[in-house]
Amino acid sequence: MGETVVGSMVFNSIFPIVMEIGFWGMRMAFRKLDSIRAPEGKNTSCISLQQYVNLYSGSTYFMHFKYSGI
Repeated sequence: MGETVVGSMVFNSIFPIVMEIGFWGMRMAFRKLDSIRAPEGKNTSCISLQQYVNLYSGSTYFMHFKYSGI
């Protein structure tokens, strides 16, 4: 019983950090792909301002999940 509880506690303490690092890596990869596909003389391949905001703002921040994790 104790092994299961401790395993669950270790998982719940490490998993949020791993998720944040994974999402950060995905954001950086998408930004790098965007700059690679950009036409000559431009920094981004985004056509509209909303595309640029979606690319550089990241995913939706669900406060209720983060707050309950604390």
